[in-house]
Amino acid sequence: MRMFRFYRIYIASILLVSYSVPLWAASNAENAVATRSRFAILRIAEPEKLHVFNQGGPAVLAAALSGVVGATIAATAQNETNSTNGGLLTNISKDMGSKYASQFAADLLRAFQKSQIAAVYLPDQYPALDHDNKNPDYTRITSDADYLLDAYIVLAGYRSGSMDKDYHPFAVVRIWIIDPKTQTRVFQKLFNVGWDSKTKVVMNIPGGDGPLYRRAEDIFSDRKAALDGIGEALRSAANHIPSQLP
Repeated sequence: MRMFRFYRIYIASILLVSYSVPLWAASNAENAVATRSRFAILRIAEPEKLHVFNQGGPAVLAAALSGVVGATIAATAQNETNSTNGGLLTNISKDMGSKYASQFAADLLRAFQKSQIAAVYLPDQYPALDHDNKNPDYTRITSDADYLLDAYIVLAGYRSGSMDKDYHPFAVVRIWIIDPKTQTRVFQKLFNVGWDSKTKVVMNIPGGDGPLYRRAEDIFSDRKAALDGIGEALRSAANHIPSQLP
């Protein structure tokens, strides 16, 4: 089963490359974020690329069970196919003018409002990089909010797991809560929609009733519904964020 171990490591590397600090969620009282606090949501960037992950299937599974060589060849071939399909979906999204970031921001604001937590969106404000060009610098942010919320769409697209028959929409969203007075990160968490990850730092959220596709080609031919399905996965993440704040 080396093939499936490879995929777990592959996905973990995608997640970890987005961070310059360890992933953790503050839970002690001194770092707790009061539910009556006011939040300023910083500009959310569009995902640079959408993904189409096939993590299994009969042919891939048979190759994996045939031994190390078969698993390696199968993994390499599947990675190339996944990369190609992800590029196709990304181009379709651009051609269709998808605006996942603005949609996610609007969904997040509605979720905060429903939870009776004050929040505003600052579409023109975002952190710079520090002098090492590694860590975000929030000193230039202008806001009277108690906390800044820095959200990032880490992954989004479609996946088919090793035991799945169909592709379904998924999304991974990272949030950081920043204390603007001290410029410190007081809370952070990953929200994983439509993918039951075993990673401890991830909150797993069911994917809901998004569209299912037997083949990757079916995703590309059903453009609008497929892209809307990704938006629904992101909306699910947004809806869960306010309830997870400490």
